[in-house]
Amino acid sequence: MNTPIRRVSSQSSYRGSFWSKLARQRSLCIAILPAIAVVIVFSYIPMYGILAAFQDFKLNKGYFGSTWVGLKNFSDLFQHRDFTRVFLYTMQISFTKYALGLIVPVTFALLLNELTNKAFKRTVQTMSYLPHFFSWVIVSGFVYRFLDSDGALNGLLASALGIRPIQFFAQADYFIPIVIISELWKETGFAAIIYLAALSAIDPTLYEAANIDGAGKMRRIIHITLPGIMPTLITLAILNAGGLAGAGFDQIYNLQNKLIRSATNVVETFIYQEALTKLKFSLGTAAGLFQGLLATCFLLGTNFLSQKVLGRGIFKYD
Repeated sequence: MNTPIRRVSSQSSYRGSFWSKLARQRSLCIAILPAIAVVIVFSYIPMYGILAAFQDFKLNKGYFGSTWVGLKNFSDLFQHRDFTRVFLYTMQISFTKYALGLIVPVTFALLLNELTNKAFKRTVQTMSYLPHFFSWVIVSGFVYRFLDSDGALNGLLASALGIRPIQFFAQADYFIPIVIISELWKETGFAAIIYLAALSAIDPTLYEAANIDGAGKMRRIIHITLPGIMPTLITLAILNAGGLAGAGFDQIYNLQNKLIRSATNVVETFIYQEALTKLKFSLGTAAGLFQGLLATCFLLGTNFLSQKVLGRGIFKYD
């Protein structure tokens, strides 16, 4: 007598496999529950606030009592007299930060990797990543004091070149260089740690073989070191692309002052002023939603280009 074969669908098999894996790794699942709770409470639940972008939002009426206006707020945003200038200014800062934020840490990591004195190398590395742990409130205080009319830089320029004190924070033309340089000073050392970790994973026998073949230091860097850290570089380039839609509120807000604020606003400070200073909540929310959608496009677009050009990406498109 033939016993009937019981067929199990692939979907039920997958479910069984999924739940059995969860059961085996329940201790890890419990460990990440606080992190999941934080993300849900502070990232997902507040997302209902984007409703204000499609409403004439009033505080006394709330989200469910305010009048729906469709895409009117976005129309007002793109017709705003300052938004185009603010948006282009933001792109100028963010793309410069993005490019230098990849090039400078890689270069710094390569230079550190070439140091043979371990004590000196550790000292330089520690001093370089320490500014990352300072808030922008503290860093902006350093920058203001350094660039003040009687600060260290003006003192050096006066003693060495006889140049009169420059009012760096009274002229908008100096603002972007100040933003870029202060960002690099704060974040280069910490970003270089990731590349140093990638460098440590490269097989040292490759360098020995290249040295035997007569390859110089530059050739070893080009043909061994850079290909070895390329996966890390691509991953960080894709992840950092999400930040191209903004210039960094904390930094810009703390470095601005009344003399140059109108000429140095970025999208984040524009949202702050419209929503919290002028109480135009709907317009500010529309600007924030536009910025978020643009960041998503940058992230997906960079990943797509990376897959097409370099054959690598964080996730694949089926």
